[in-house]
Amino acid sequence: MHEHLIIGMASVVALGVLAQWFAWRFKLPSILVLLLVGFVVGPVTGLLEPDRLLGDLTLPFVGLAAAIILFEGGLSASWDEIRQVAGPVRRLVTVGLGITWGGIAAAATVFLDVPWEIGVLIGAVLVVTGPTVIGPLLRHVRPEGKVGSIAKLEGIVNDPVGAVCAILVFEAIRAEGTGSAVTAVATGVVTSLVVGGLFGLGGAGLVVLLLRKRMLPGFLQNSVTMALVLGVYAAAGAVQPESGLLAVTLMGVALASQRVVAMRAIIEFNEHMRVVLISILFVVLAARIELSAFTNLPLGVLAFVAAVFLLRIVAVGVSMLRSDTSWSERLWLAGMAPRGIVAAAVASLFGLRLAERGMPGAELLMPVVFLVIVATVGVYGLAALPFARMLGLRSDEAQGVLILGADAVARTIARGLEAAEVRSLLVDPDWGRVAAARQEGLDAEHGLIASERLLDRLDLQGLGHLLAASQDDQANLLAAVHFRDVFDDHVYQLHPEDGSHRRPKKWAPPAHLRGRTLGEGLSHRELANIVADGGRCKATKLTERFDWDAFRGHYGRDAHPLFVIHGEDGTLAPFEVDGERPGPGTTVVSLVERSALRDEAVAA
Repeated sequence: MHEHLIIGMASVVALGVLAQWFAWRFKLPSILVLLLVGFVVGPVTGLLEPDRLLGDLTLPFVGLAAAIILFEGGLSASWDEIRQVAGPVRRLVTVGLGITWGGIAAAATVFLDVPWEIGVLIGAVLVVTGPTVIGPLLRHVRPEGKVGSIAKLEGIVNDPVGAVCAILVFEAIRAEGTGSAVTAVATGVVTSLVVGGLFGLGGAGLVVLLLRKRMLPGFLQNSVTMALVLGVYAAAGAVQPESGLLAVTLMGVALASQRVVAMRAIIEFNEHMRVVLISILFVVLAARIELSAFTNLPLGVLAFVAAVFLLRIVAVGVSMLRSDTSWSERLWLAGMAPRGIVAAAVASLFGLRLAERGMPGAELLMPVVFLVIVATVGVYGLAALPFARMLGLRSDEAQGVLILGADAVARTIARGLEAAEVRSLLVDPDWGRVAAARQEGLDAEHGLIASERLLDRLDLQGLGHLLAASQDDQANLLAAVHFRDVFDDHVYQLHPEDGSHRRPKKWAPPAHLRGRTLGEGLSHRELANIVADGGRCKATKLTERFDWDAFRGHYGRDAHPLFVIHGEDGTLAPFEVDGERPGPGTTVVSLVERSALRDEAVAA
């Protein structure tokens, strides 16, 4: 018995993570792959039966996991970011939500032939466009401008608001008489806001207090924070059903907005948790559906699904009438409203409860909602990237380099990249070096590269790499750590000045505390000597006649390759001594010593 349970749970985790890898490998929306895997192992083959595997723990587990995901979503939305797009988001979650709710309720009543109470409940459930689906799609698409922030924050706010709306409608359906139903809804709204706000802000304040007073060791910070998140969710939900989702969301936003204590380690931990939980939840919930539930749907369900897509266009169009968003941004937002975990969980819970009470049409709630989830995730997931490209909101040219430092070495490297038509942005805490860079026509910003506020105001559009090129090795290591989650594996740094790269491995900094070393092993001091002697960066394109051997024969040891740019797709990568041999069509960005430059001038 226990072996069966262990194998089943391990299989769910393995399937979810493999689906995430498959989606990354083949550049597909991860949510769509997860749903397909869940359907295959669940209703299609019967290999996975979540209710039999987890029993009565299925829905509580879904609720706790959704709370952690919403908390992480709140952590990714600081008040500064909310303030920048407050107008569009506010209209989307008020005017847009009202249009969506009312329209879906009417469409359900007409096309599905369900009682108006069930129609209103379906509308409340399907207003949710949460971060569980928006987040992965935004990471897949990476839209430019503020449209990504609008979509993300709309989803973060919609998730708890939609859940609260659904629970209020559910309570109203259970109440007898119109007067009692109105009272139940009005009381529920006020109670949810008060309870969610008090518990959420209280939980955030407790986390800040514990960290500020240094009452938690580093290895317990994530664990205690996670325990508090689950405690806030459970306590708020016990006082007012479903207000727990609102509470943990507000708790995350409050922690992201405060400047008293650092939250970086907690944010990174929750990001990793989110990937695992989303993987598990979508597989489990998709596997719970029975094929018979879809075969018994009325024919009007196709018209209902079409109405859901049309209502999104209407809702965005009306909500953005007096907004400063561009038409391309409005069009992309109109094509971005996938439904996710909270809609699936709430539909599963209420559908079963209302069906047990004999409510007509309740049996349609879960299959209809899941059909909308599949349709919206499939359509929006597959169309989001090409649609963004068509509207000019997504650039594939993210090959630029963010450079730490603006001294002579950094400026020389930046000019070499500019010669290869690769954008660079220099960041330095010294105003004099920043001014010198700007006088040379280079893009430069003043500030400490590890500052959270600097990261918020930097224009990272088109930048996909970091080069830590300052003369301070410790600052280079700090930059590599700070930007690891922004640029992933595309973080590079100069070799340390103290020669630690030549020491035994046990003396070298661990891999997560450094970037990939650049070039042939020259330190900042060695590069600075070459630059001071008159060396400069050149971008040399290799051809069939002037190949890598000819390049090496021409320059010998007087050229020090730093980057290579592959001609077939324009991909930039650091030069690696033991790496792949550059072929024809590749552009080599190298620091060339003055002697070689003088010989070229004489030859010319």
